[in-house]
Amino acid sequence: MADSVLLDGIIITLVSGYPKCINNVQTWRYNVIFVAGPPTPGISNFAFQLCNPQHNVISPTEGADYSPNNAQPCLASIGAQRQMKWNRNNSNAEGEYEFTLQGCFKSTQINVALHTGGNICHYETITGPSCELLPPSPRNKSRGMDFSLLKGSKITY
Repeated sequence: MADSVLLDGIIITLVSGYPKCINNVQTWRYNVIFVAGPPTPGISNFAFQLCNPQHNVISPTEGADYSPNNAQPCLASIGAQRQMKWNRNNSNAEGEYEFTLQGCFKSTQINVALHTGGNICHYETITGPSCELLPPSPRNKSRGMDFSLLKGSKITY
């Protein structure tokens, strides 16, 4: 899977060690950097496609927009109504961005899009949350031996 993509001079990378899933809450964190200065025309926004209705966003990074009523035009044009979008311009685009989902999802390739001035859309796929939940962690199962497996057996010492 592609953990890093290049979109019009911007590298978006899934941060090492992510996603993290603790207590049925999963955090995805991405780093955004310029290859050689800001792109021209400038950035309007970038967005990651999410699943509808499976992905319930608990907490996005400051400044993120998680609203089907304000969908990014690039992803909306390919039918992605649920997404995590950051409205940014060249001066504040670099940095780390994260969002947290209720539930722990398998990783897959999702659409990410960069919208620049002049209504230009740049698309790529990057590792992100699928619509399918991960199986429960073995740590969540009861501890010890299942004694029902010993039915009809004898244990001698």
